[in-house]
This record gives sequence, structure tokens and C-alpha cells, in this order.
Amino acid sequence: MLNLHWTGLERVSRHAILATAGVSACIGYLQPYRLLVFNGDSMEPTYANFSVVVTEPFDRPLELGDVVVLDSPKGMLVKRVAFLPGDTIRQYWSGSEWADLVLGERPSIKDAYRMRFVTVPKDHLYVLGDNREESCDSRELGMFTFDQVKRILVNPQPRQAPEKVRGERPPMINAQVSS
Repeated sequence: MLNLHWTGLERVSRHAILATAGVSACIGYLQPYRLLVFNGDSMEPTYANFSVVVTEPFDRPLELGDVVVLDSPKGMLVKRVAFLPGDTIRQYWSGSEWADLVLGERPSIKDAYRMRFVTVPKDHLYVLGDNREESCDSRELGMFTFDQVKRILVNPQPRQAPEKVRGERPPMINAQVSS
């Protein structure tokens, strides 16, 4: 039978390693802040692909302009809050579907005559990517519930419009209205 004898130094090292591992695990679990790496160009140029930011748990009221991490049918998304409960979204009839007019976008003259207004329901929000041409957001996926918000960016940067669309009207994407 093999009999191991730990010397005092080995015993201290073993306990120090276990204690360090335990403390590290507790800090990682209890630390509310997490790093997030952007993957994709839907938030460019505000947040470039592979930008690293700090997030915190969703445990405070949202404000317009907050950047949130959402659980969606397409996986985790990072988008900017554009409309909150009670806000009104203008929509126009594009000839085959209702399309959203968001943040200064304008329909053509022929489409402007058929308008409607949709109010964001309680416990819902409407999000947009900063790069409207490349973003899959509420214009395509509809409104999100607060339960789908997982994290919030700490000190989000203000939106910057991409140079290629600044001053131009980005294409409209099919809107899905939640009732």
C-alpha cells in the first residue's frame, strides 16, 4: 500500500491553491460586470466588429439610447433602445405591408397618405441597430419583451450613423406589430 506523507509546505500549497480557486470562482460568480465582444456590423460605426465593452445585469429601468443584450429567435443580439412602453411608432403602407418610420425616416410621397400609429405595449421595447442597413432588429423581428433583455452596456456611446447612409434614407424592412 502506497502511503503519501504531505510535508507542511505541500499541505499549505495545496490549501492555498484550493482557496484561491474557490475565491476566484466566487468573485466570477458574484461580479456583476461581464465583457462583451461585438460580432457583426449592425452597430457600426459606433461599435466596430470585435469591439470589447463592459455589460451589467438588467436590473434598472431602461432609457432611450441604452444598448442592451437581448435573447431573440436569432440568438443573442445587441441593439439600441429606440422606443419604450407608451411610445408611438409611425407606420406607413408600402403597398404590400406596413413599414415602420423610425427616427427621422420618411416614406415617399405616394406612400405617405396611408399612415397608422402603433403604441409600444407595457413591458415591451423597440430596438434598432445603429447601422440601419445591416441590422436585424425590431423592424424585422418585432418588439421585444423586457424578459428578453439579459444585460445592459455600461456607459453606452451615443449613436453614430454610418458614413455611407448619412443623409440618405435607408431601406425600410418589414415591420411586425405585437398586440
